[in-house]
Amino acid sequence: MSLKDYILASPAFSGSRPPVWGRFDAEWYRTRYAHILREEKLLNDDNLPLNLSNEAMENHWLETGASKGLSPNRFFDEEWYLRQNPDVRDGISYGVFSCGFLHYCESGFRSRSPHWLFSETDYFSRNPDLSLPVLISQGFSNGYDHYLTDGEHEHRQAHPFFETSVFRMASLSRGLSYDYGKGDFRQFLMSSEAGLCRSSWYFDPEWYLSTYPEVAKAVEQGLFLNALHHYLTNSNPVAYNPNQWFSEAHYAQLYPDVAAIVTDGGFRNGYEHFIRFGAREMRIPQTGVDLQAFAHQPGVQRKLRERHFRDIFALWVQSQSTLGVTEDIPDASAEQYQNLDLKRAETLIPSIVRAPLDFRLIRPPEVSVIIPVANQFLDTLSSLAALHANGPGVVEVIIVDAGSTDETAQIERFVKGIRVLRPSFRASSSEQVNLGVEAARAPIVLLMEPGTQPFPGSLKAALQAFNSPDIWAIGGQSLGLDGRVLEAGTIVWRDASTLRFGTGAKANEPAIGFCRQVDAISVGMMLCRRERLAECGSIDQNCIGSEARLLSLCLALRQGGGKIVYDPSILDRTRPPSALPSDFLKRNQDWLRRRFSSLLSRHPMQGSSLFKARFASGVPTVLFLCDRLPHRSLGSPHLRRQDLVLALSQKGHHVTVFPIDGDVTDTVTTALDFPANVEIMNDSDISELSDFLRDRSGSFDMIWVSGSSALRRTAAILRAHAATLPVLNIVLDLDGTQAEETYLRKRVGAVDDHEQLLDDLDQELTDAWMCQALVTTHKTEAESLRQLGYGNVQELEQFPITSSAMAPGFNERSGILFALPVQDAGNAVHDGLNWFMLDVIQKLEGRLPPEATVLMAGHRGDNVDLTPYTRASHVEPLPSLINMNALYRSRRILIDPSRVMSASAKEILEAAAAGLPAILTETTRAHLNWEDGKDCLSGGFCDPDKFADAIVRLYQDEALWNDISSHARKSVLDASGSARFDQQLDSILALASGKDALPLQTHPPRMIRQNKPAGPIAPAPIRLQPRKISDTPAPSALSDEDDYGETPVSVTLSPRVGISLPLSEL
Repeated sequence: MSLKDYILASPAFSGSRPPVWGRFDAEWYRTRYAHILREEKLLNDDNLPLNLSNEAMENHWLETGASKGLSPNRFFDEEWYLRQNPDVRDGISYGVFSCGFLHYCESGFRSRSPHWLFSETDYFSRNPDLSLPVLISQGFSNGYDHYLTDGEHEHRQAHPFFETSVFRMASLSRGLSYDYGKGDFRQFLMSSEAGLCRSSWYFDPEWYLSTYPEVAKAVEQGLFLNALHHYLTNSNPVAYNPNQWFSEAHYAQLYPDVAAIVTDGGFRNGYEHFIRFGAREMRIPQTGVDLQAFAHQPGVQRKLRERHFRDIFALWVQSQSTLGVTEDIPDASAEQYQNLDLKRAETLIPSIVRAPLDFRLIRPPEVSVIIPVANQFLDTLSSLAALHANGPGVVEVIIVDAGSTDETAQIERFVKGIRVLRPSFRASSSEQVNLGVEAARAPIVLLMEPGTQPFPGSLKAALQAFNSPDIWAIGGQSLGLDGRVLEAGTIVWRDASTLRFGTGAKANEPAIGFCRQVDAISVGMMLCRRERLAECGSIDQNCIGSEARLLSLCLALRQGGGKIVYDPSILDRTRPPSALPSDFLKRNQDWLRRRFSSLLSRHPMQGSSLFKARFASGVPTVLFLCDRLPHRSLGSPHLRRQDLVLALSQKGHHVTVFPIDGDVTDTVTTALDFPANVEIMNDSDISELSDFLRDRSGSFDMIWVSGSSALRRTAAILRAHAATLPVLNIVLDLDGTQAEETYLRKRVGAVDDHEQLLDDLDQELTDAWMCQALVTTHKTEAESLRQLGYGNVQELEQFPITSSAMAPGFNERSGILFALPVQDAGNAVHDGLNWFMLDVIQKLEGRLPPEATVLMAGHRGDNVDLTPYTRASHVEPLPSLINMNALYRSRRILIDPSRVMSASAKEILEAAAAGLPAILTETTRAHLNWEDGKDCLSGGFCDPDKFADAIVRLYQDEALWNDISSHARKSVLDASGSARFDQQLDSILALASGKDALPLQTHPPRMIRQNKPAGPIAPAPIRLQPRKISDTPAPSALSDEDDYGETPVSVTLSPRVGISLPLSEL
């Protein structure tokens, strides 16, 4: 067979079409290797013209070029591939392969990278929505084939040194011709000018060429495509720095351990280590570059969370550059926005004339819309078009026309089904509204000015917000024509002066993105209960202007006992109210202060805390501090934290959730996971906590700290702002401790030191003296705290769980579910999963039916790679989309092999409520206080045989399965049906506020022991084995092959802690 036959018969070409990277490019080949073709022609003096046809070029590569190390196209670099894969080079020398490209087609395409600017591994890790099995099913041979076909057009990232957004901005800023219809990767490789553009924040081509003129000369001679090509492929990588912010010599001197690995070939150079690990570890890349200090600057972490930058170093480089991240769009003036809005309304006229807006009712109206008009045709038309988009048929539109002389006088030509009232007298705006209210027939009245345009769905959201009879009026976010907020609720001070809260902010910013009771609504739409509006009298005719009329109406409703609610899901756009002369404003203020003096006497004075004053009701406010936003998709312990936010909200508290590490989540996820009246500070982090507390001085009545790590990280900041925080009411919710996890890790290695546990716990709770209540999840943890002398300890069980009436039975289920999340590599869950995969799963071989496969369905952190586990038999591929509730009802058993978790996961209880029984380690069983053989099956503690036997028994014994499933389900649902959780939470709140007396201290004060250094405990996944310790002062370590049984002397056991890589065992 010829080389072409071998290539075409290779696995890479077995699909329905050849891969893009497998096509021979004659035009590129002819240009790239022109000098070689000319030299060969000179050596072969046959007096024939040089054949440069496409067929001749392909034959040249097949017959001689491939064996000489020439590439078939620009997408495969033969020379680089052989340098990166010395085993392939050896295979060619032994005659196994004729070239590197053939090896890549035979097997390399599955995992190896073919080009210096593409990484197959990075492509899948940076694009988790892609998986190789799915791509193969779609006809792609590998990730590179998908990238060249679709990925680069979708602006996917495949290499640290090539980011499409950076390359695009650099190309545009240099004035180069950039083709939006062509992939960035192709444009970079095809154009020499493109090589002068920055393609990532990690490499500066201009600086590189000016610093190393020999490289510029080599590029000019055609030896390298561009500066980046030279940097990534040169034979002396430690001799070149990629930019002015990284020095190979400085890094090697500062970190000799890294330099040693580079010398041994573990990394290509120091910069490769820095990009992969050093930047995240905040190592120093160059003199004067302090990433640690930069990371603590306000706003830096927020920019990192926006995912424009791969790490802190990339952000540092960008901060020193003039190149932006995104294109700046110039803003328009207010007059331009207003003209555009009127033009938009004008364009509607032809279509509305041909097909008039139809508001004819199909059933009794749900909302009566009252619009007072006077010669405002285009504004009125835009409002009617927006109302029509909210669903006609249930909206009654009442237009009160005060003698218009423009097209408004003939508004019925454009709209069907509306009611137009034309008073016989010259009516004021207040009188127009009163006439409309008297004519309204719907239970809800919507007051709005001409030009106000409700967003689609706003009326439906408003009607749903009237979920309580004591809510008399509702308003929402009123946006200006520029998209910025005009008003998100209005604050009325004690002197009747006002402040439109949120003016100038972006829509749905955290401070305005939640429901709350407010003093008033003064701009845009306001919906009222018609009967309550009638009870409070007519619209105040002593106020001048629409803004003052709405203020007076809101205060009248509140004085009558109603609530005014702001709901951000109700959106409209309108122009700002017309500015009034100062004497008119003073007249309005004097009148409101006189009319509502009693009500206003309880309002805060101007200059008080703005964030406290934005609430009209005076509800207690809680600052909820946690490591990150507790989304349901993250699993435990975030499920419990989300439950606590919900529970506090249900008890009438306004909760502000502040994630210490910040978070960037879409609004849909946030809306689904949290109640509408919870404030989510998802754009903040610990670097902004100090400013946050200063801005919100006196705004919080309680602080709930979730986790000891959160308290440790924020304690100094809280103490620095003690004057702005509540005197009492600080709660620390532990939900497991690092001290107990460390204790359990040592127990794995046969070291049981309870006194050391107390010492570690004491150290962990150094700042717990600040708190008035300490909350635990199980009795063991509470007892340890009491032994340390803490009397203010309360237990809080899991939030009540609901479930459907029926659960699928034994024969309707199959498969094994691992539902716990692996948040971080090496954490307690990872330890248990690793132990299961290395020690337990092999003991299941041949003992279970084929359908008894293991699915790892829990959340996986960004730094967690579980794909090596999927290579084991009976382990399913990692799923991309998870419906945990469906899995609880379809899988037959749940496993939790966690050995060192200091608190149980809520997933176990949710699974039990769905009828899914569990095999637990003895650690988790004890935390839950469940009975072995009744509520669950115990797999022991570090006992692979017992855990495997429990899985086999529960999976195959239908009677046992039914007993445990029904009893565990009943236990969980019975506990959820009781009021125990509410009672416990009430006790915690009462203890923290000082309302309840302190409990008696049951243990004498424990003496403070001298701190002793603890031995290092490596992160999980860990495997602890006993080893003998000699009685001599300098013990020698024994190998794994030592025969312990032949040594008659007594020995002590000490844990040997190390990391076992899953891939090496699987």
